[in-house]
Amino acid sequence: MELTAEWNKDPNAYLKRYYTLYYKKEDNLYVRQAPNKICVLGLLEASADNIKSIKFNTDLIGQNIKKNTVLCELTGSDDQTRSVHAFMEGKLLEFNTALTDNLDLLFNRSLDYGFLAVIMPKHENSSIQLKEYQTDV
Repeated sequence: MELTAEWNKDPNAYLKRYYTLYYKKEDNLYVRQAPNKICVLGLLEASADNIKSIKFNTDLIGQNIKKNTVLCELTGSDDQTRSVHAFMEGKLLEFNTALTDNLDLLFNRSLDYGFLAVIMPKHENSSIQLKEYQTDV
């Protein structure tokens, strides 16, 4: 099909076509929102120099979360820990547990395979849910 021909050349073409991308630069986060309003949360930039491990709060899967809910903790090469918050309300559907075995996805594929979590937002109106995010980098 002509619509999908570009997907073989650019694997992110599908994401660009069907998902709206939002940024929260001050917190180094992005959200990709699907047409069904499900949100994929990830880090905008991650450096192998400053992240050596990730620990997900797996007890939260299937639970309702708030903006200040800590989804995971990133431990740096200096052994400092940084918490990643949800920054949205909704139900946590899943974590990308592939990151626990392959942090390289976080560094080299953060906008697709290196996402952190999938969240069903509390509000269907994205202007409410994502009001702190912007659409331009």
